[in-house]
Formats: sequence, structure tokens, C-alpha cells
Amino acid sequence: MIEKLYTIFESEGFTSITKEDNYLFLKRKDREKFEYYVIEELTELGNIIENQTQIFKKIKQQLDDKELEKNTTYLICFKNDKLPLSSMDYKQILEIEEDSYYFRKLVLTYTQDQLTKLNDTDDFTKIIKDIDKFEKFKEDCKNKNLSESLYEIVSQLYIKLPFLKLPIISESKNIILEEYRASLDENELKVLNFIENIDIENIQDSNEFYSELEEKV
Repeated sequence: MIEKLYTIFESEGFTSITKEDNYLFLKRKDREKFEYYVIEELTELGNIIENQTQIFKKIKQQLDDKELEKNTTYLICFKNDKLPLSSMDYKQILEIEEDSYYFRKLVLTYTQDQLTKLNDTDDFTKIIKDIDKFEKFKEDCKNKNLSESLYEIVSQLYIKLPFLKLPIISESKNIILEEYRASLDENELKVLNFIENIDIENIQDSNEFYSELEEKV
């Protein structure tokens, strides 16, 4: 996952400060300030809150930025054999992401099957707007079978990484879009509206995304 994320971040203008097999520290200048991401692959979540002091000390030694703490996100890549996780695992993830010390913390869950399918980032917008894939994702959510869902991991990336944005449809495509809308039945139109209007940046975790999905669609 580290290599996949490195490609994504690099394409968005980030440069690496430290790059190791299971660890990345990246930065990008956003107007007058820098934003930082610490990305780490972990096999268990139990000691993250206790060990974050060591992570912060490590990056503090590398950079002299008084706003380092405020502008840093710690992204934990947590690989699993299957998805969804147990309720206990999600409770632990919620505790990690709600912990307010040092920096913002996010947990990205995924399986090897999802990682294998995660290829060209240019396809992400096609995937997230694909109605058939979205319908399959909804079915997988209900059946609790997300281990191979490409839609699930791509939607997680949009939720966790706010700099990934869905493209704005240009005026020249509006007529085509309206014709396409007219061809949809009521349920298909509801799905399309949900995808276009969802406020990705204000959704903090996967559970919230699934909750929005069930309420609106």
C-alpha cells in the first residue's frame, strides 16, 4: 500500500522527506503553509495512541515548523484478511481517529484483493461515478462482503484524502449529462445525485459514509 499511496501523493504535488518500506513522511506547500502526511503500514492497532509520541518526536527532529503538529495527518494503513472488520476493530479505529493529541489520525483498512485491483489513479473518478459499481457496492455492504470491493477502497481514499476531488463537469458536457439523466429510472437517478452531491471532505470515517449511503439512497 505504501507504494500505491506514494504514487497518489506524488501526483498531487507532495514530495517525500522520508521513504522506507513501511513508512512515508511527505510534505506539500499549500499557499503560505506546508501540509504533512505520515503514512505507516501496521499489522495491529493496539499501541498507536501510546506510540504516537515517538512518531511526533521523529518528525520533529527532521523539521523545524512551529505548525507541524497542527498541519500533520498520521495515516495508518491497516491490512486485513477480510472486510468489514469486527465491531471491536471499528471501535478501536474510532478511538484512534477521535484521539486529539499531536496530530490528526486516520485509519485506512484494506485487503490484499483490494490492493491488487488498485491500479491507475486516473480511473478513480470513473469508478466512484459508475452506477453499476455503486449498486454492487451497496449490495456488498448489505451482505457484509467487502473484501474484494474496489469501490469500497476507492471511496475510502476519497474520504481519507481530501485533496482528491471529483472533477467538475464542464458546460460542454451538460447537455449529454441531462440526456443521460433522462434515461435513468427513479432509483438510478437517486444514486447519481448521491454521488454528485455527497460532501466527501466533511465525512471523517467509513462508518459515517455507510450511514449517509443508507439514509440518502
